[in-house]
Amino acid sequence: MPVYDLNEYLLNGTRVGELLGWPNPEGLRPIIPIQQQPEPNSRNEVAPYMVYTVRTVHDPTNWWMNSDEVTYVIWGTSVDTLAEIANEIIDNCRAMDDSARDFNDFLINRGTDPDYIFHWVRLIGSFSPQPAGQEGGRLGWIITLRYEYSPAAGKHIG
Repeated sequence: MPVYDLNEYLLNGTRVGELLGWPNPEGLRPIIPIQQQPEPNSRNEVAPYMVYTVRTVHDPTNWWMNSDEVTYVIWGTSVDTLAEIANEIIDNCRAMDDSARDFNDFLINRGTDPDYIFHWVRLIGSFSPQPAGQEGGRLGWIITLRYEYSPAAGKHIG
């Protein structure tokens, strides 16, 4: 799935991984699907982490392209840390064609044969932190990105 590659890029191709404390001694990935959110909460961690959900978006004008939106929620206890993480994601993912080029370069340079070619990545929106009493007093910062991609040469999606 392209979102796995996007998560890998955020962790290892930008400062997001460093800001999330990656790699950590336990080897726990700090970007997880939203279905796994109770796991970090049950361990009472104070380190920031991110959860995400993905939806496929249909674009009738570019029917041959694949388009997804990913929404991240960055959880943490420090507004300053959340803002730094959010700004790093926004700075690396809002330049559309340039963001896609950086992303594709990362995928090629990591030494594996990419399954996808990203045509553009852009910021849809960002919502500043709101207190979350049910999440152990953490704050959540929401960021939504949209990207379009197609299969790499010789690859088939689906």
